[in-house]
Amino acid sequence: MSERKAAVLVAAVAGLLLAASAALSSSGIRSYGEDAILKQIAEEDSSLCTKFGLDAASQRHAECMADLADLRRRHVQLLTEYAWI
Repeated sequence: MSERKAAVLVAAVAGLLLAASAALSSSGIRSYGEDAILKQIAEEDSSLCTKFGLDAASQRHAECMADLADLRRRHVQLLTEYAWI
């Protein structure tokens, strides 16, 4: 598997987890391990935003985190439209 396909797959899985999390959260049901998964995603996103020089307490960091979540959502939507997942 090429690095690009692997990266797309990782992004898709993360997006799916977030989408599933949103669906479960809105229904009031929490899946087993959901908190741990969401914590890991948040930590990885925060680490990436910090790597790009954004102070964790800044508005720009919060915007970076939101942009990453939106990017994952759009990747999942794109992959779903083309039936890759």
